[in-house]
Formats: sequence, C-alpha cells, structure tokens
Amino acid sequence: MKIRWVGLCDAAGILILVASVFGFLGRLFWFFDLFSHFRVQYMQLCLVLIGIALWKRLNKRAIALVLLACLNYAFVLPLYFGKPAPASETPLRAMLMNLNASNGNAEQVMEAIRNADPDLLLLEEVTPKWAVELAVLDMDYKYRIAEPQAGCFGIMLLSKYPLERGQVLHAPEIIIHNRVVGGDVGSDHYPVIVDFSLK
Repeated sequence: MKIRWVGLCDAAGILILVASVFGFLGRLFWFFDLFSHFRVQYMQLCLVLIGIALWKRLNKRAIALVLLACLNYAFVLPLYFGKPAPASETPLRAMLMNLNASNGNAEQVMEAIRNADPDLLLLEEVTPKWAVELAVLDMDYKYRIAEPQAGCFGIMLLSKYPLERGQVLHAPEIIIHNRVVGGDVGSDHYPVIVDFSLK
C-alpha cells in the first residue's frame, strides 16, 4: 500500500492547527483548555511533518508547518530562559486532608493539623457534624470558606490570612460532584484554587 505523504501531512497539520487553536479558547470553555497543555508535543509533531514535507519537496507546506511550530513553541520557549520569579518573603504552608465523612476520630485529625500547623488548610468530605467538630480551630484559623454537606462532598478552606473573593463554585453537570474553592490569600494575594471532584 502506497503512503500518500501529501495527504498525511495535510491531515496531521490540520489536526495540530485545530488543537492549537482550541488551546487558545480555554477561557470560553474548560474542555478547550485541555489542548493548551501539549504545546511542546504539537511543536515536535510539526518538526516531523516539516521533515516529511521537505523530503517530498512540499515547500509551501513546510513553511506553513514551521509557522505552526513557532506558534506553539513561542509559549514554551520563555520557560527555558530568564530567571525564575523571586520567592515570596512569606511562604505559605498548605495542607490537604480528606476527613472521610464516616470517620469519627476527631482527636487524630486535630493532632495531625496541629502538628503540621499549616497556614492554609483544605478539608474534603466535610459533613455538618465535622463542621461542628472543627469549630475548635476558629481561634487558629480566623478565615474560612465552607460548604459542609451530608455525604462525601462537603468542602472547607481554613486560613490564617484574610481570604478575598473566596467562593465555592459548582462545576458542570458532566462531573457528578465537584466543588472548587477559590480566592486570594493574605496581603501578598496568593491565588488559591482547589478542585475536589468525583467523576
């Protein structure tokens, strides 16, 4: 069977172009954002296609593929050069704990939290009963975003620093249960987004 290199280059190039464009549309719909994570792979596939195009003397296609590779690589190349952002003078300690809604061992949970002494504490599977048990943390964590629920889908974010614009968001229906806690923490405005989902 004879391989049709022109058709192969065209089909693969169009797929890479579509995926690249989808990667720019992540602000419109979360599904499109998934395509933005593979810029390096798109560029590498373009290099293979450029080689095939040059081998078959498809110069115009090779130029188009070079432009497509550059489009994707432009978002990755800056990550390899320049200095990293300076670390904050006040680093935050964060802790994530799944309480297990059926767990009744509050003493063990409190001991683990006090030993870790996090600045930010995210708790999953927070039931109304757990919310009452966790009230003893109010002195250490003056700021909170909470949505306890019966069952396994309650969530709570506790912070030693002020939480601005904090809210619990509910994701689309294609995910059975999803809670996202988001907000800015402290005077340095650390952005915090935490996703808890069951698919």
